[in-house]
Amino acid sequence: MNAKYTLLAVDDESLNLLLLEKTLKNQYRVLTALSADEAWLLLDKNPVDLVLLDVSMPGTDGFTFCERVKKESRLKDIPIIFLTAFSDTENIVKGLEIGGNDHISKPFVSEILKSRIQIQLKIVEHIRNQEEVQRNFFQVARLASVGTLSAGIAHELNTPLAIITAYATKLHEQILENNFDKEESSNTIDTVLRMAERMRKIIAYVREFADYKKDQQDSATDLNEVIESTLLLFKQQFADRQITETLQLTSGLPKIQINRGKFEFVIQNLLLNARDAFDQFEPATAKNITVTTARVTDSPNLVITVKDNGKGISKVYLDKLFDPFFTLKEVGQGTGLGLSIIYSIIKAYGGAISVKSEENGGTIVQASLPLQMP
Repeated sequence: MNAKYTLLAVDDESLNLLLLEKTLKNQYRVLTALSADEAWLLLDKNPVDLVLLDVSMPGTDGFTFCERVKKESRLKDIPIIFLTAFSDTENIVKGLEIGGNDHISKPFVSEILKSRIQIQLKIVEHIRNQEEVQRNFFQVARLASVGTLSAGIAHELNTPLAIITAYATKLHEQILENNFDKEESSNTIDTVLRMAERMRKIIAYVREFADYKKDQQDSATDLNEVIESTLLLFKQQFADRQITETLQLTSGLPKIQINRGKFEFVIQNLLLNARDAFDQFEPATAKNITVTTARVTDSPNLVITVKDNGKGISKVYLDKLFDPFFTLKEVGQGTGLGLSIIYSIIKAYGGAISVKSEENGGTIVQASLPLQMP
């Protein structure tokens, strides 16, 4: 038995299930269910790699069960092979249109059944390998982002730490000199606590961002909150470069189901690129980075826009920006993976991303994400 793959056979005839199990048990782990409801319970408790599904069953039929599976994000990629007495074109086409991957007529030929199963499992394996490569790329770029920001993070922490030290020293001197003003001391302590909270948030954010494995699952995410917390890492860096940031975040936006860590990666890298757009460049007006969120009217999409008035990008390079390892930064300043992975993340959630830019004219990056994920 090849324990690497688990198959789920669903049929209301127990003899059919016994035949399937006998045919496949030497190659695969085979689970069986006499109804769609029983099959759903098995799917909920077991990792399944492929479903063999009868159509004509009492209660919930195979077509309805297939539609339900394909609507579940955690199950939608499981291949389904309809195994049914129906052989007419109409039913075969219907099964494929609702998400079925193949159709085999009963009574089945063992060799054909095994061959079709192997084909679907090879596709599954190929997809999993691609996903693993993408995860590795994401992890490399994620850690590279942390490395790129390390000096900035230290600076972000040093600033409130210096304020805390100065105010604590002042308060200590007042105590030693018995020159203790209650109101002034209260204000001093408030400032110290405020700076300490700022440091706590920065440290918490960095720990969460660096811990990729903790954040693999999609969850209801407030995009505005992620943007505001990510911006904490850039406050002092922007101030040092005399860059002002403008937030135009539409309140009351609905949360969307997305991997928070991946969205943090998107925002962090877009802010990094916007920051670097001012390296060795002085715009005619004050340096500014504007982040906007909005819900598109008459559309199920949320739109995030990051705009800067930096040095811009030549139109010659615009079509290459999302290519892996393409970068316009100096050697050692970038991996060339950031925008490529951002593109993959946005597309994986059914969204779109675009860049508008021209030399010396700034850059606008706009990403849209659907409220209903695919």
